[in-house]
Amino acid sequence: MRNQVEKWISQGVCRMSTSPYAAPAFVVEQPFHESTPKRLVVDYSRTINPITVKDPFPIDQMDLMISKIAGKKFKSLVDIKHAFNNFKIKENDIFKTAAVTPDYHIEFCRVIFGLANAPALLARAISIAYELEILCVRIKGILNSRPLTPVSMDPHDFTALTPGHFLIGQPLLAVPKENITEVPMNWLTRWQLLRQLHQSFWKRCAQEYLNTLQSGQKWTAIQDNLKVNDLVIVEAPSQPPSVWRMGRITTVHPGPDETIRVVTIKTQEGEIKRPVVKVVKLPTAK
Repeated sequence: MRNQVEKWISQGVCRMSTSPYAAPAFVVEQPFHESTPKRLVVDYSRTINPITVKDPFPIDQMDLMISKIAGKKFKSLVDIKHAFNNFKIKENDIFKTAAVTPDYHIEFCRVIFGLANAPALLARAISIAYELEILCVRIKGILNSRPLTPVSMDPHDFTALTPGHFLIGQPLLAVPKENITEVPMNWLTRWQLLRQLHQSFWKRCAQEYLNTLQSGQKWTAIQDNLKVNDLVIVEAPSQPPSVWRMGRITTVHPGPDETIRVVTIKTQEGEIKRPVVKVVKLPTAK
């Protein structure tokens, strides 16, 4: 017990205390844990746990978790031996966690196993980390779906080279879902909020990427007109994430000054007519 307390003090998990609280600490044996056969436990059942407002975050039961992974081919494990110690306790609440051993009177600066809300806090943190990981993966999918240059000069080919081709040999695909970017956040569930963040990032990323491709020279220099068979991206704010509306120019409509301001584009949905400010030509090798 003394060694464990001294280790916690050196790691900043706890510190010496003068708190009026003093929950008893004792050692319990764990015969089924080879790495930690003994564990130091603090009994807060007579101090702060009875008056703590319980966190209602749901925690899966062991039999439910086992049923979820039954038949799965891939499983991942996370080492959470010291997971509780990753969460700091507010300075004003540290004195409430005081515990007493035969040699020390300590209080914990970080969450310790035995506090009423410790399991719910850990489950909530794992859930948030999992959600953020999913969001990051989806954002990577958007970034790796950006059209870079035409794959070929075939007028019937609307395919563009993307970073996904270098990763998996083909473009990245995503299942289209209902657009909820305009729905108030307080109406959404956690997974719907995750989807809204994904769609909001897509909307902004797509527009900013098109702006980088549209950056032209100053008005004092003459810019090249669009030509027939050029592969272009058609601005379409309502497109689902990672879906870029591609098309080939079939007809150009020059004005009296021979400057092209309107083009006819052939897409997979049919022919459309758009002003040149609403289309972006993909760069090609000169």
